[in-house]
Amino acid sequence: MKKFSYTLLLVWAEALWSLPVYTAREGRICDNCHANPFQTDRQQEWPNPELSKRKCNLSCSTCHIDTNGGGMRRVAGRYLNASTLPYWLNYERRPYWDYLRNLSGTIKRIGDSLFPPPNKPKPLSAAEWEKQQAELKKKAQNLPTHDRTHFLPPFWSIRDPFAFGHALNARGDERTYSPLFGVYGHLNADPFLLISGDFRTVYFKTPQKEVFFPMQGELATSLHPVEHFTLAVSGGVLGSPQARQIPVEKRTYVRQAILMLHELPYQSYVKAGAFIPGFGLRLEDHTAYVNRFFERNMSRRNITVYGAEVGLAPNYPYFSASVFTNMGNEFHETAGYGAAANLGWRDLLFGGGLSFMQKKRPNSFGGDFQGISVDFYLNLGRIWFTNPIVFMGELIWGERRDSLGFRQSFGHFFELSYLILNGLNLKVNHHFYDPSFAQRNTETGRYGAGFDFTPFPFIRFTVEYQWVWLLPETGRWRQGNLINPADMAFTNQLLWVSHVYF
Repeated sequence: MKKFSYTLLLVWAEALWSLPVYTAREGRICDNCHANPFQTDRQQEWPNPELSKRKCNLSCSTCHIDTNGGGMRRVAGRYLNASTLPYWLNYERRPYWDYLRNLSGTIKRIGDSLFPPPNKPKPLSAAEWEKQQAELKKKAQNLPTHDRTHFLPPFWSIRDPFAFGHALNARGDERTYSPLFGVYGHLNADPFLLISGDFRTVYFKTPQKEVFFPMQGELATSLHPVEHFTLAVSGGVLGSPQARQIPVEKRTYVRQAILMLHELPYQSYVKAGAFIPGFGLRLEDHTAYVNRFFERNMSRRNITVYGAEVGLAPNYPYFSASVFTNMGNEFHETAGYGAAANLGWRDLLFGGGLSFMQKKRPNSFGGDFQGISVDFYLNLGRIWFTNPIVFMGELIWGERRDSLGFRQSFGHFFELSYLILNGLNLKVNHHFYDPSFAQRNTETGRYGAGFDFTPFPFIRFTVEYQWVWLLPETGRWRQGNLINPADMAFTNQLLWVSHVYF
């Protein structure tokens, strides 16, 4: 049991990753991320600024301080969490197309089906609908430029309790590239000080084992003294059923400690310090093979590096590149060098990206690695607003040279998700990993089905039932042929993650 528990620690001990499905799905309606000026179903009254001044994009840096995703959230991420994600107690206005996709809406739909309301309003004729739209457009022409006075927020508000103050040189009406005050409901668009936390527990059950333990505790803070300049630090302690037998210094980790110049023209940025380089999708599923075996496994603290990164995200295209030196088992150790690059296009209906990373380092630091990742998504919710369905995936190739020798590997991840109600996301997926092209019958994979449930803005539950491949000892598989379904067998496992965050 001790060995098994420690293995789970290594598998599950990861920092707060982002959910790529949010990037793929929430672009279907603009008021997922900000309250104004989008107040009608047509969202026609807002003229786009010139490209260099646009703030909207679907890149990780829109919602997170970490430009590669996850961790502490910017105002767009906090607004999404307050208005769109929870099933109940959303304390900012629900997006237009989703205003009935919560508890009160569910009750209303059930009530209307059981007790149809009398005198149901007659549907609008085509002429009446056109007249209504003309009136909305006329009203929109009389609105202020941003549909709200951009006043400076108060030093502190109970509606945004972990954000304090604002940049010293901030002006409510002089903000070209920074987030606009007043556009995010009651939230502070650009706080002087921001604090966040992330706490998780996990329950994991297989036919042989069952374990429950606190998985992680992470705290983060960012200081934003003047516009376009931020200092951000985050880290924490990993949990384990056998935590007392693992020294605290072996369970601490640093996610990032950076200085960043950001929100420049074309939403470009420069940052330097300790960070996790961008490479492929950062899945929240900590057991995903594309995380564990391709330099995205947070249980290896030395995936954090020391270096610098530049990037930009002008609306739909994005690009970032970093150079770094590799961190050792102790945070002050460095060796070798590395580089990473990401580019792609993230649109409202579809998106795709290409990533590359290379690390040259001694075997004691993990050995040499280089990999290429291709990711994609199709957001059917963009054309079917009230039924958000997303198909997404990633294919990843890697080469590693370490004390075990040289080997080439491949992994993939595919997932289909359906946001049945705001707060309740159903999903099915498949994961695959081939650790060595040179060896037959070493492949592994699994199918999964489950859901993410966000009842309130500060808590989420993930439940997934998984069917893991068991390679047969006989049959055509062992002869090196393609999969013969008659030869396949599976073992089942249940996963439950409870996630509290602010």
